Amino acid sequence: MAHGQLVRSTVTEVGLHVVASLTVAALCLLANRMPFIAGAGAAILIAGGMVTLRPLLTALALQIAAFGLFALAAVLVGGAVLPSGTELGQFAALFMLAWLAGFVIPVAPGGLGVREAAFLALAGNEMPATSLLAAVLALRVASLAGDLTYGLGIMAVTRSKTTELPFRTA
Repeated sequence: MAHGQLVRSTVTEVGLHVVASLTVAALCLLANRMPFIAGAGAAILIAGGMVTLRPLLTALALQIAAFGLFALAAVLVGGAVLPSGTELGQFAALFMLAWLAGFVIPVAPGGLGVREAAFLALAGNEMPATSLLAAVLALRVASLAGDLTYGLGIMAVTRSKTTELPFRTA
């Protein structure tokens, strides 16, 4: 791949991540007040992107769907750890913004530390600190477990598709 193609590909990927994560954060905030509208909006965005013949819009739709699952994980963790009455849509939106902060900082692998610090800073005094810290750490563990599961799955699929070499390598 030529250098120019690599740069364009990287910029496109970063752009997709930024747009998709901000879109999902906005949908999460909307879901607190108008869940039907937020759900319908998400469905229209994803379906619209999938039926188009434009690869970039399809990629964006898939990113929105994937980040929607991230937000759902945040809602599930928040619902289990945070006190009742916490606005889980707001919690999920904060998670998406914190995830984005961790993504755009290149020196932190996987946004390690950056995501957590951003999450705590964004939440401020809106949520109890102890519960919030527990939720943030639970989300990090869930993220690591998801990455590990995905990586092991890819390794298993890749190994099952490799063939024997017709000659000895040793």
